Amino acid sequence: MRASEAALRKAQLGGDVAALEQLVDDALVFTGPDGAVFGKADDLDAHREGWIRITRLGWRVVAGHVSAVVV
Repeated sequence: MRASEAALRKAQLGGDVAALEQLVDDALVFTGPDGAVFGKADDLDAHREGWIRITRLGWRVVAGHVSAVVV
């Protein structure tokens, strides 16, 4: 699990679309801040076209009694 997370992090930070294609599940679905729904192909296209450029990633531990977390 740690090795997979490290590989994903490296691919995201480096904009490595070929690696992301292998690492990201085909069933990926996420919602943008405007409510638009995106899938794996959308994500890969965004990286490929330079619409997404990740310059840093971090971890935050959230604990407590919550039913939803918005980051």
